[in-house]
Parts: sequence; C-alpha cells; structure tokens
Amino acid sequence: MLQDNEILLRAPEPSDVDFLYQLENNTDNWEVSETLLPFSKQLLKTFILQQNDIHSTKQYRWIIHLTTKDCPVGCVDLYNYDPLHRRAGVGIIISPDFQKNGYASKALHLIEKYANNTLKLHQLFCLIHEKNNKSRALFESLNYINTGIQKDWYFNGKDFDDVLFYQKMF
Repeated sequence: MLQDNEILLRAPEPSDVDFLYQLENNTDNWEVSETLLPFSKQLLKTFILQQNDIHSTKQYRWIIHLTTKDCPVGCVDLYNYDPLHRRAGVGIIISPDFQKNGYASKALHLIEKYANNTLKLHQLFCLIHEKNNKSRALFESLNYINTGIQKDWYFNGKDFDDVLFYQKMF
C-alpha cells in the first residue's frame, strides 16, 4: 500500500469523476498541465476505466486520498516511464481547498518510494515553469536538483516561458 498516517495513493475509481472533473477543468491549472480544452465527465470515466498499468501505457495516475476525512485531495502522476533508462516524469496537483497542508510533499515521498523500490527507477524528473515558485519550492525541498533550463518552452498565449528541468536520483 502506498500510504502514510494521513494520505493514501490509490487508483482512480469511477466515483472520482466529479473530483477529477473539477480539478482538470480549473482553468487556473491549464498553463502548467498543458490543457487546452475542458474534459467531459465521459472522457474522464473512459480514462479511469482504461488506465491499466504503467508498463503498457508508460504513465499512471494515483488519487491522493486523505484518510482522516475520507476524501480525494489531489493527484500524482508518473509519465514518460522508461524502464530501459529507469526514469519517469512526475507531476502533482492538489485541490486548492487542500493546499498548504503538506499533502504534496507526503504524496511525492510515497511515489518516490514506489518508483525506487517497486519500479527500480534511477531517477524522477519534472518540468516546472520558471515562474511557478510554489512548485519549485516544493521540489527543491524534496532534494530535486535544477539541472537545466528549456528556453521558450511553453507558449502562454502571449509570450514564450522558460521551463526548468529538475531531477532526483536514487
């Protein structure tokens, strides 16, 4: 089980559709999630039902579930899973109502243990918008190292933004 005394990382269930619908369709998150259009509930249901295992899809999403209140608070994803080079990207989002409670740090710690112990990965990486100070602070607090910059990587609708490449080796 991927859990500690406060949160559990679990597979998405059909009952999570409303939560995911709110989270994914929050336009405040679209710039960092590269979302261009809203998700329908049917599309989210299909995603949940078709999510198999990380080996076949090269990605996997977990629901961050707060056990003390029995509710979802966010998601953590592994993506671009590469078993040959033993690495994967990691992304995380916490619902605005549950931010600043340490849930992101706890979830990342659990996913790191899974990545290292179960998947036998050598590293996790993430791409963070240079202006996203909250995300930078989170990953830096967990010993992710900024190893590079990708100039003009994301178009924000007006200008191009730089993206920082972070890595954590195990």
